[in-house]
Amino acid sequence: MSLKFLRPLGAVADVKELEYVTALHQTASSTDDSFVDGSIDAKDIKFYLMSRHGIDVTEEHIREVVLSDLAGGNSEDDCFDLLELVAILIIPSLVSLKKIDHVSRRKSSEDFLTSFGYKNHLEDMANLETTKPPPTLIDDVLKIILINVTGSSVPPLITKELLTSIFATYDETELLLNDDLIEEMVQVASGGEPNAVLDREAFERAL
Repeated sequence: MSLKFLRPLGAVADVKELEYVTALHQTASSTDDSFVDGSIDAKDIKFYLMSRHGIDVTEEHIREVVLSDLAGGNSEDDCFDLLELVAILIIPSLVSLKKIDHVSRRKSSEDFLTSFGYKNHLEDMANLETTKPPPTLIDDVLKIILINVTGSSVPPLITKELLTSIFATYDETELLLNDDLIEEMVQVASGGEPNAVLDREAFERAL
């Protein structure tokens, strides 16, 4: 008798993988709902830091330092959801593309005291090349956002209304109410130019 099972593919598989990763960190959730929506709160982070790294911090400190920047607030109800978890994973890759300009970080053997150290450096550089994200990643992500929000990949003007539409499309309801944050994001993304559009350059500034 053969064993049969269902294996999700594509985006469904990716979401299930993220839900699994989230579930591994949910050690203090008190309600079933928190497990269903894939949220990670201050208690979960506190227990993770203590069990994996021996770092003992208070929940208040985690809310002020971690959740306030990455989860959009520092109240007892704030937490990471699946969307924010994806952002934490993908934003460093996007920023790394912006920083990979034309300066080589490869060193010569003269920069090392031993041949062993130089060999390790070459291996690290080789691994870096294999894990480097595709050069079109920023353009691809921006295109997906624009199509989902505006229905077109043509870069629109950077306005308060545009950012509000982006937040609404991705259910970031709390950010919709933060006018100061939205104005600041408009200024950063536009670079102070009144007729700036949300193209790759502006998207990189926002990152």
